[in-house]
Amino acid sequence: MKVTITKIHRATADKTGKPYVTQDGRPYTRLGIQTREHGASWLSGFGNNYNERWQEGMQVEIEVTTVEKEGKHYLNFRGLGKLELLEKRVIALEDAFRGLKSAPGRAGEVKDEDIPTFDPQGEEEADISGNLPF
Repeated sequence: MKVTITKIHRATADKTGKPYVTQDGRPYTRLGIQTREHGASWLSGFGNNYNERWQEGMQVEIEVTTVEKEGKHYLNFRGLGKLELLEKRVIALEDAFRGLKSAPGRAGEVKDEDIPTFDPQGEEEADISGNLPF
């Protein structure tokens, strides 16, 4: 899901100053975001290389899940990996191609006159052989 970040908060320690650490003692960053799509609700996740440059106003791709804990509902998120983002792009391209293929008439056809051409007449490449290091 593509969302627009309206607020972002990163924390490496709780309110008392105690650092956040995993069960096996590794430190982590807690990341909270509010989005235009989710209003005033905070979405919780973990800081990592994928989201370290996120800022307010950015549009990002995330997966949102709802978790119930102690009778309350929380929204968690995770960033999509490169492979997942690539898969989404491929699916969108396939859908667009299917739409062109099934369009009636001449939709999607390219005429020869529509293809830009380059005529190199009168243009010479600069001689760089004197600048080569070998």
